[in-house]
Amino acid sequence: AEEYDARREKLAVPASDDDVPLRPRIAMLAVDPHLKIVDAELAKEKGLNTNAVLDGLKAAAAALPEGPLYDGLRRRIAASVGATVDRVKASLGEALASGQVRKQEMLLQFAQGFDEALGESGIGAETLGPGASLAGILRDEQDKGARQYVQALEEQVAGGQLQEALTRVASIQAWQPLLAR
Repeated sequence: AEEYDARREKLAVPASDDDVPLRPRIAMLAVDPHLKIVDAELAKEKGLNTNAVLDGLKAAAAALPEGPLYDGLRRRIAASVGATVDRVKASLGEALASGQVRKQEMLLQFAQGFDEALGESGIGAETLGPGASLAGILRDEQDKGARQYVQALEEQVAGGQLQEALTRVASIQAWQPLLAR
């Protein structure tokens, strides 16, 4: 495609803005189906297929060539990455609030795969910030949730709400595998 575009420039009369070179069109055709799958999954209110999202983002990032001609595609992938991060953070918040330890573990596993898949492309760093990772963000959210939970426990004990405090202690025990990390 690159060779075609180079030869075409030499032979063709200067074209209008609507005349896009072949290589960017091929890149769009390569990236677009993957992003459609990701966007369809993110549009679901419940039942996000994390494997489909991860595979789609990974394939889209791998199909994206380097260079300024592809900044629009890069922004589109970054938007999908950002939407994924928001969705996963919200899901972790729900899991923390309801004490769903298994769901928290699954989200952390997804985050690690997400970071690995997008690490080479640089898109994850562009979206999350230099040195940031989704797994790190989720661990920070877990720590924050644990601190809030303990603070609420302390308030219940101080306020004489011992039965509620005992219930809270029992649910904290379910968090032990995650807190040990």
